[in-house]
Amino acid sequence: MNRQGGSSPARPDRETATSEAALTIARHPNNTYLGARYKRIIVRRGKMKALVATEHSILTATWHLLAEGECFQDPGSDFFTNKDPDKTKNNAIRRLQALRYEATIDPRQAARLTLQAVVTHHKGPDGPID
Repeated sequence: MNRQGGSSPARPDRETATSEAALTIARHPNNTYLGARYKRIIVRRGKMKALVATEHSILTATWHLLAEGECFQDPGSDFFTNKDPDKTKNNAIRRLQALRYEATIDPRQAARLTLQAVVTHHKGPDGPID
């Protein structure tokens, strides 16, 4: 049987509930893992696909709550930043260099695992960039 995806006709309330939850996250994407995920996907895929991906994440979390009895532990909005700090650092440096800045990283507080970037102004073809 070749059938396209979507919610079953018998359970339209399930689709409505997850759509409303995803729209709420889209309107207020601050300080939550789902909000950070929505923001990351919207840049690459667009609003509608980001909403559907957020709905899928909500359904997956709900399944784990019901099937395994696990409580949802929100990893937080900085999950993707902390997941691969080197990648985050390199992306930030690359974005600054695209704006014609010179960036150097000075790991001053290595015990806390924080990196502080020291940004120096770069002289462009038309003079210094401020």
